[in-house]
Amino acid sequence: MRGKFRILCAILRVSAALEKLQLVNIHNVDFSHTCEGYKLVLEAGNLPFPGYVLPSVKDLETEHVKELEHFRMVFQERLSIAVTSS
Repeated sequence: MRGKFRILCAILRVSAALEKLQLVNIHNVDFSHTCEGYKLVLEAGNLPFPGYVLPSVKDLETEHVKELEHFRMVFQERLSIAVTSS
């Protein structure tokens, strides 16, 4: 039970951090696993305003370092997050 709770907490922490991105529309979410770890790709739909720049992978990793480190501790794997436009 304790292990399941830790997994749920790790997922919720990443979810809450991503909610702060405030992307207006997310059209697609892709979650995959490779030898390098887990990868979460969010595909943004309509951008909030013309000229809006999507955050880079490096920006996301810098901003959410605590959540990503917690994920790594629980799953023993790295999580990378990318946001693309449709």
